[in-house]
Amino acid sequence: MAVQWKEEELTIDPSIGKWHIIYPCYLNSKKKLVEGRRVNSSLCVEDPTPHEIMEACKDLGLDARVEPKRHPKDYFCIGRVRVHLRDPVDGNIQKRTNLHVNMPHKYSMLKQVAAQVIRRRETESRQKPEKAATGKKKKH
Repeated sequence: MAVQWKEEELTIDPSIGKWHIIYPCYLNSKKKLVEGRRVNSSLCVEDPTPHEIMEACKDLGLDARVEPKRHPKDYFCIGRVRVHLRDPVDGNIQKRTNLHVNMPHKYSMLKQVAAQVIRRRETESRQKPEKAATGKKKKH
């Protein structure tokens, strides 16, 4: 399935340069740790897309943007997500404050985003059979 990129996603915003990066391979249950996975495979999903990850971040209240970049170990998967987790203190980039108390570091953010992607997929899979059942016509 080809990914359709919006015009604003093709231009990289320099103001988000210090945001955390999530590549889809970080949350892919098919990948090994050596291949780039960062979270326990029991918490991961199969082949997440950058847009799924971005929507999961937005569900968690995180500011997220998709960029058309590639991970060196997963070169054929295009797209990464930039997530705004911390703000600099008084303009000092070395000292940053957390914007979200329940996500003190990147690993906890990755676990929560992975769990949200799983929840989104489960709700979508529940809604699809209902739509398919109502859309079919009976033959007489």
